[in-house]
Amino acid sequence: MLKILLTAGGLLFSVVGIYCAATAYFATYREHGAGPMWPAVERLLTKAKHWARRLVGRTHDVTVHAGVAEARVGVGIEATAVVTRGPAPAELPLDEQLRWIERRIELVELQAAQDREQHANESRALRASIEAAERLMREVDQAHRELTQSVAVGTVRRQIVGLALVGVGTFLLAIPGFLPA
Repeated sequence: MLKILLTAGGLLFSVVGIYCAATAYFATYREHGAGPMWPAVERLLTKAKHWARRLVGRTHDVTVHAGVAEARVGVGIEATAVVTRGPAPAELPLDEQLRWIERRIELVELQAAQDREQHANESRALRASIEAAERLMREVDQAHRELTQSVAVGTVRRQIVGLALVGVGTFLLAIPGFLPA
């Protein structure tokens, strides 16, 4: 009677352990796998379905394709032109030539100030864009780390429990062999 109980208990622990390990494997594959889990089995099932359809009389598979496409195109062009006059007319008196040169210097200074402001605005916008991209990158990286850790810890824990149960079951199955008849 003891041998039967030990054998039944060992078998139960082994089956539960295998179940834990298998569910952990399937959970990991569902979370991260791509495509069929066992491609050869998938091909055999497809061939069997096709063969069964031929027996029934349906020979063509119905295939439905659906999809979404999105495209964005952005083009930006900016041009700045500075129109200047030639040198101060030589026929003007000297004081008017100096005033003309002063006005030209003021216009150049104004244009330089506008260029500096435009550069500062573009620099601020670029810095803000870089900071937003870095924030997004950190958020995505953190989410990826959390997901990886969650999957790894959850499935590894289940696999270890399954392995321990299989070990206990194997030990219980081995005990009857050592008991006297």
